[in-house]
Amino acid sequence: MLSSRVRYAIAALTALARNPERPRTAERLAAVTGAPLATLSKVLQALARARLIGASRGPHGGVRLAKEAGSISVLDVVGAVDSAAHRRMLRSESLGPCLYRRLALLRRMVTLVLDRTTIAELAGTPPDANDERPPVSIDELLAQAIEAWDRALAGVSADDGRERSSDAPRRGGPAAADLRQTGKRLDL
Repeated sequence: MLSSRVRYAIAALTALARNPERPRTAERLAAVTGAPLATLSKVLQALARARLIGASRGPHGGVRLAKEAGSISVLDVVGAVDSAAHRRMLRSESLGPCLYRRLALLRRMVTLVLDRTTIAELAGTPPDANDERPPVSIDELLAQAIEAWDRALAGVSADDGRERSSDAPRRGGPAAADLRQTGKRLDL
């Protein structure tokens, strides 16, 4: 669901968040994240343009977070690194109206998950001293949202956007309850 560039950016930012006082070179971040150096260099340039990281030169130079990890959302990272995907995330007007409404709901749900998940959470560093939540995985959060969504789409035909049977999930029905419950678990 997230491009490799976004995943590399998240990995680099979480590495920087774990030791925010120490600048890291692109080479070191590539080694830590497993990202190809050429690709990671472009990703770091995009993050710098978005003012999520800053760079310094010299023998102790490198990149570091430009702001607190708790104030950088995954949605900020997606917008900085993969703005085209950010704009077209799950849009398709060619589908029937029923299916399109459901996809629009999914897009809002995924956007909320990405917006409310911070680099600090992914790095395992609490955004404040009172927050004792364990580190989270963006893949785990999105998987929970997608599982609820799969239940919501049961019985919907992609061919015509109409529901296949009278027992298929409807707005406000059990599938909608699943989505609301997933939203509560994700603190949405």
